[in-house]
Amino acid sequence: MKAPILALSLLALAAAQPLHAQVTPFSFRDRTLVGAGIDLIGDGDFSIPMAGFHMTRLSGRWIAPAVDAAVFWLPGAGFAAMDVGVGAAFPSPDGRAALLLRGGPSVLGGFLGGEGGVLAGGHLGAAVVLRLGESVGLRLDATQRLYHNPGGALARVWGFGMGFTGLGRSVARPARAPLPPAPVVFARPATPITRDTTPAIRFPKTYWLEGAGLGALVMGANLSLLLGGWCRQESGSGCLASYVSGAVTGAMAGFGVGALAGSLIPKRHRIDP
Repeated sequence: MKAPILALSLLALAAAQPLHAQVTPFSFRDRTLVGAGIDLIGDGDFSIPMAGFHMTRLSGRWIAPAVDAAVFWLPGAGFAAMDVGVGAAFPSPDGRAALLLRGGPSVLGGFLGGEGGVLAGGHLGAAVVLRLGESVGLRLDATQRLYHNPGGALARVWGFGMGFTGLGRSVARPARAPLPPAPVVFARPATPITRDTTPAIRFPKTYWLEGAGLGALVMGANLSLLLGGWCRQESGSGCLASYVSGAVTGAMAGFGVGALAGSLIPKRHRIDP
């Protein structure tokens, strides 16, 4: 029960946290968000860290479609989840963040100890996208999934994710053909065109890249040693895949956490007298 409360608190904190950057005019409309991260999926009694991937197409204020997938694999066990949905997007007025609401069908499959199965159901989810730059953002997800068991009962599964997303490019809509000019009877002298001298607004530099690298290194090494040690205790040998999967999963999670922390620290340049 603590995991859903903690994840929802993180979503609320991220949505309220202002970015330490001045932003140029930006719109989330007509963009395709594609990215990856780490997903934590469980039912309250257990949870599994999974590598997550997402693709969300924004068309105006509508989401169509939204495709999310998560994969977990170890020797003798593996799980995969996929959601396909539609929904709505609610960007902030300044273009710094966007709230995404979606829902649709879901599929969960897996195998453990030589036995496997597939469950079908549906999902409702919300995501907060925080823009870190012109083409990259941080994405936080919370998803509630309901699956139908063969026995007739419903399995309730929570999912929480964090990762980076590419913001893509906004596709300009075709403009209407201009109307033909009306005949001019009395014309005024043309107003001279002045050049816009307004300075361009740029993002101040932050330590997001340094934080991402440090977070990926620390969490990747720790999770690799944790899963590898667990595998050696259970089987005693053949644990290379556990070390590798732990390193990759931990590095993805650490990259997101470190980048978020580093993006909140602006770089200060010394000004010589």
